[in-house]
Amino acid sequence: MKRLLTLIMCALLTCGATVSASAQEKIQSDINGSNWMSTVNGTTPITAINMPGTHDSASRYALPFNMISRTQSKSISGQLYSGVRYFDMRFELLDGEKLIAVHSITNCKRSFGFFAKNLTAEEIVDSCIDFLKANPKETILFQVREDDGDVGVELFNYFYENCIKKNSDYWYTENRVPILDEVRGKLVLLRVVDVDTYKFDDSNSGINFSRYPYIGGTETIDFRRRDIKKLSGETYAQMYVQDSYKIGGDAKWEAVTTFLESDLNPSDFNICLTSGTEPSTPFFNAKVINPKLSKYEFKTGKTYGIIAMDFAAEELCEKIYMTNESIMTNTPEKATEYDNDSAYALFGRTLMLLRSAVELLLSLFTRFV
Repeated sequence: MKRLLTLIMCALLTCGATVSASAQEKIQSDINGSNWMSTVNGTTPITAINMPGTHDSASRYALPFNMISRTQSKSISGQLYSGVRYFDMRFELLDGEKLIAVHSITNCKRSFGFFAKNLTAEEIVDSCIDFLKANPKETILFQVREDDGDVGVELFNYFYENCIKKNSDYWYTENRVPILDEVRGKLVLLRVVDVDTYKFDDSNSGINFSRYPYIGGTETIDFRRRDIKKLSGETYAQMYVQDSYKIGGDAKWEAVTTFLESDLNPSDFNICLTSGTEPSTPFFNAKVINPKLSKYEFKTGKTYGIIAMDFAAEELCEKIYMTNESIMTNTPEKATEYDNDSAYALFGRTLMLLRSAVELLLSLFTRFV
C-alpha cells in the first residue's frame, strides 16, 4: 500500500512538473517584441527591467552623410515591434519653428533620397503612441536631448507644447522612478536638456537626465556615474553609463562585457551603449559587436539595465528582454504584428540593397584611401 501511494505521488509530481513546464513553454512561445513587457510583474521599478534600446534611434536615414551617420536599419515602429523600449532621441530646433531629429550635423529623414523630408519630433511621438494604443501593457523610455545647437531650454519648451501637452494621456512626466504598472501604455520622459524652472516643476519636467555624461575619450573602460536630482537639487537616484563611442571592435566589446558583468544596482539607470566609430563607421562597428552580442551568454535574473545598440536586430532584442527574471509571472497579452511600410516593398528592398552596397564601398574608401 505504501509503495502504491509512493508511485501515485511520483506520478502526480511528474505530471505537475510536465504541466508546469508545458505552461511555461506556452507562455514563452507567445512572447515577442510587441508584448514582452505585458509579462513583467507590474510592481517592478523600470530601472530593474532589462530592456533593449537603440542609440541615435532616429538615424535610419541620416543625410547628407548617411554612409557614416546611419545607426539603425529599422523605423521607429519597426524597432518597437522588435522589442526596443529605450530610445535615444536627438533633436535640433530648426529656425525656432520645427523640431527635427538629427545625428550631429546630419538630419534624420523620413526616407532615403535628396528630396526626402525631415523627420520631426511629432511624427516620432505619433509612431510611439500608435504602438502603445495597440499594445497598452508596454512602456517606452523616451530620452530627449539636443544634438545640434545650444537652445536646450527653448527646445524643451517646444517639445512639451507640441509633443507632450497634446498627448498628455500617453506621457509620464514626473521626476521620479515609477514602477511598471504606473507607466503601462505611456512614454516615460527622460530629459537630458535643461528646463525653465519658472514654467516646469518635478511633476511635468520628466526624469532629470540633465547630468548625462559625455564620454568622448578613447579609454577602453570608462564608465560614469551621475546623480539624478529633483529640480530642488535633492538626489533621488543615479545613472551609470558606458558610452565610449570613440572606440570600436574588440576594444569596444571589452568595454561592453566589462560593464555587463559588473555588479549593477537595479535601483540605478544602468545604460550600456554598444555603439562605436571604429572600424570607420557605426555600420562596421555593429558588424563586429552585434554577432558577439548574439553569442553572449546572458544570465536570467541578472541586472543588465538598458543595452542600447546600433542596427538592433529582433533576435538581439529577444535575448535581452528574455533575461528578466519575472518574465514568466504573467500571461502575455495577444501580440500585434508590425505592418511593414512601403520601404519593405519589393522595389524599396531593391533600392535599399543597392544603397547598402554603395555605402559599403564608400565606407571602405573612407577607411583605407
